[in-house]
Amino acid sequence: MKKIYFVAAVCGVLLVAACAVLIQPKSQAAQTFSVNGHVIKLEIARTPVELALGLGDRAFLDQDAGMLFVMPLRARHTFWMKDMRFPLDIIWLDEDKIVDMVTLQAPTSSDFVPIYTPQLPANRVLELNAGEAQKLGLQSGTQLQLPE
Repeated sequence: MKKIYFVAAVCGVLLVAACAVLIQPKSQAAQTFSVNGHVIKLEIARTPVELALGLGDRAFLDQDAGMLFVMPLRARHTFWMKDMRFPLDIIWLDEDKIVDMVTLQAPTSSDFVPIYTPQLPANRVLELNAGEAQKLGLQSGTQLQLPE
């Protein structure tokens, strides 16, 4: 009898986990945007899990690729380089207008993880490989046409 309750409990837990996965909103498929003649493929992070993980724990980011973080609120969102293995350009946007940007190096030690808080509030953040923002001619005030 105890075995039946145990199997039923395990099945119940698995069912709840499966439902949670199925009803969690999925991020949109990769989209692209163009800036100064260059096409950039974007992954879009919208869910709390996607926003927290970002590009962390990846070995690299493809050339001409990036991640767009769509934040639920306009604020001065702090970003850090936890679990990052490569440097990034981090670009904060208020809608489609760049309000701040920085290039951050991957941490060399887990004891100190660099963080950065933008000067102005933003509701979207774009991460590109380090040096891409300069190569694309991006600067504060630049307007981009990013996917929704």
